Amino acid sequence: MKRILIVDDDKDLCFNLSCILKKEGHEAITALNGKQALNAVEKKAPDLVLLDIKLPEMDGVELLQEIKIKEGNLPVIM
Repeated sequence: MKRILIVDDDKDLCFNLSCILKKEGHEAITALNGKQALNAVEKKAPDLVLLDIKLPEMDGVELLQEIKIKEGNLPVIM
């Protein structure tokens, strides 16, 4: 089982992806913005991040840079 962080401002997309991942036996964590995502990276230690490029306040590229500073080896799919 892997812990997967889904970062997207679309609540429905987060819900649907998390349901699919849970059916496949994974733990799904969701974040609607960069601040929530960085908090989840620090406190939940995900194994993978699924990251939207267009986010409010901090876009996906900026968030990717912040994630790589905190957890350089964490795989991120954009």
